[in-house]
Amino acid sequence: MEPEEILILVVKVFYPAVVIFGLPANALTLYILIRRRQRPSEAKTTPGLYLIALAVADSLVIIFIAFIETVVHFVILDQQVSFGGFCSWLITFDYGAHNASIWIIVVYTIERFIGVYFPIWKHKVSNPRTAKLTIAGVYVCSYLLALPHFFAEAPSTVQDGNRTIYRCYYVENLSAEYRLGLIWGQSILSYIIPYIVIIGFNGMIIYKLRTMRKIGPGLVRRMSEVTATGASTSVPPRAETSDSPQHPFLQKRLAKEIEKKGTQNGDESGSTDDGTNSRDKSRVTTRVEIHPRPRSSSSDNPDSSSDGDRKEALAPVETSPPTVSNSMATTTTESRQVSPMVSRGKARPDSLRARVLKTNSTRKRPTRSTNKPVVVLITISATFVLLWFPRLVIFLIVRTNNVGRYDNFSFSVAQDVASMMGLLNSAINVFLYAYADTRFRNDLVAILTCGKR
Repeated sequence: MEPEEILILVVKVFYPAVVIFGLPANALTLYILIRRRQRPSEAKTTPGLYLIALAVADSLVIIFIAFIETVVHFVILDQQVSFGGFCSWLITFDYGAHNASIWIIVVYTIERFIGVYFPIWKHKVSNPRTAKLTIAGVYVCSYLLALPHFFAEAPSTVQDGNRTIYRCYYVENLSAEYRLGLIWGQSILSYIIPYIVIIGFNGMIIYKLRTMRKIGPGLVRRMSEVTATGASTSVPPRAETSDSPQHPFLQKRLAKEIEKKGTQNGDESGSTDDGTNSRDKSRVTTRVEIHPRPRSSSSDNPDSSSDGDRKEALAPVETSPPTVSNSMATTTTESRQVSPMVSRGKARPDSLRARVLKTNSTRKRPTRSTNKPVVVLITISATFVLLWFPRLVIFLIVRTNNVGRYDNFSFSVAQDVASMMGLLNSAINVFLYAYADTRFRNDLVAILTCGKR
């Protein structure tokens, strides 16, 4: 068998397989997503709307490009029947569905990017009304931008030996500038701009999420401990240990706290103008303040005690300060120094630090299920980039080099393989959703097994 015959056989097997598998897969995806939209928890979210629009666009790609243009015209009719006036319409529908399939991913990427980097705008962008308007605008613009192909395509014939081949091709009197503008405009619209937006924005989304997961909880917890240390006086002092946080911000904050505390202790230990210690001077109090007098059983009787006894009980009493040795005073002064770091052990339940540590300890770490829409988006975007990359390379080779040098069988094989890989992207989204979303996978398994699992 000749290599050309092998290539034709591969084409005749691949495209019908894509139609047979892709259309039911997209229909099943639409059924699951639409049924999920009926749930109250999903009615006000936007990811389901974008995925439904993407499934519709992929189905149109399979219908117009794979089924009508390839299976019907090439496999069944063997290019022996002309489409006539339907040629220009078919090419326009092909490019319109292709543009919509790509740009739904682009606008979904932009919507997730705004939600991650600009949360203050999220309520304006990530709502069903905005999503529906955006999707409608994408479809309208996709077909409007494909409209120039309507005036550039026409049915034509090519002689291949004794047989006549009918195909849709550029009109004969089409200017070179118009044709070159169509090729570059469609390529920039379908490959270059989407690649820049999808790779750039998804890369920034991944970086932002990794940064939030890596330093967010730990840094917030450490800053909360420092703030709580300054606000709560019930935390027992403790010397710095090896497991103390060493963040520069914490060291600077704690150094200020130590200096402030040392200044306060120096003022308290100083003498007053009359030569007496301020701490000794403040030891004058009353018996009631030191030892509150219990009320006797006869306290309700106003005659049970005399006015003199009451005055004597409330009279201030001079108390002499206790004698403190120099070693004990030194120990007391040292114990009042603020610890450079706060213990990470148990804190008193009534302290602010205990409440902060309890809140941080009960906070769950982010998992993949926390950002399911982002995971699904990144999976779809990565698959699009990988499967359409060969097509982009073929385009750049053709447009930057002499096409005559590549007018051989190897280049034809490369073009056909690149086209098949790009078309495969419209038929495998059901697998991508099942891989990235646990709920979608459970719904899919329940449908395929008729609810037995």
